Amino acid sequence: MHALEPILLALPRFVAALVFLALARWLFPRVTPYDVTHEISEADNPAFAAVFVGYMAAAALALCGALFGADGDPIHDLIAVGIGGVATLTLLPISAWLSTRGLMRRYPVAVEVSRDRNLGAGFVAGGASLATGLVIQGALTGTSDGLLLLVRDILVYWATGQALLLLAGVVFQKLMPFDVHERIEQDDNAAVGLAFAGFLVGMGLLVRAALEGASSDMVVELGVILTWGLMGLVVMSGAAVLLDRVLLPGVDVARELVEDRNVA
Repeated sequence: MHALEPILLALPRFVAALVFLALARWLFPRVTPYDVTHEISEADNPAFAAVFVGYMAAAALALCGALFGADGDPIHDLIAVGIGGVATLTLLPISAWLSTRGLMRRYPVAVEVSRDRNLGAGFVAGGASLATGLVIQGALTGTSDGLLLLVRDILVYWATGQALLLLAGVVFQKLMPFDVHERIEQDDNAAVGLAFAGFLVGMGLLVRAALEGASSDMVVELGVILTWGLMGLVVMSGAAVLLDRVLLPGVDVARELVEDRNVA
């Protein structure tokens, strides 16, 4: 029985997380303009699949953050999961809306995904959700001095991470020697969309690392987060510029993305 004790203690938190994941699935068609059943089973829409999988994976990643730092007290642990679940259900749709307005403002994402089955737009939307899920996960791994400070910390750290993701989106578009929006909207270019999504997820990983274990000392923590985030963005930008020279010598990555639409 002693060997099973950790599993039994963790079981209520795991079940609670599954409940919130099911709620995220139930809320998805109510907070987005998509009909899940139609898009998956009737339209066989791969662009929507990228959006949906990205969103649900983001919810799962975010909820994992609520499982960190359990102290063994079932009541405290369930409260922590409850707060993390409510934060996930609330912040993820807001982040998806902000990403649509901030990263893909030049074209109607829902139209591109549903009507045009634009896989490039689907990749960007799904990647933005994944990146946000990582940010929320990082925010939920922190240690706050009280319930009110916990709510404040989650909101501030999420907002900071979201701002860094939007900045990463702007930087990526500036780095590319072509119009990213035009290639995605007019050409339905899945390769460009996947590259954009990958850059956002990379930034999400960096922000998540900076947020892990953050305390309620807001001044210090924001300084660390912004330093890590901006330094990481500089390194990622350099990697994007040097990709074809260092990782893929002899390959013109921009040409492969734009002209050949090479998803590989």
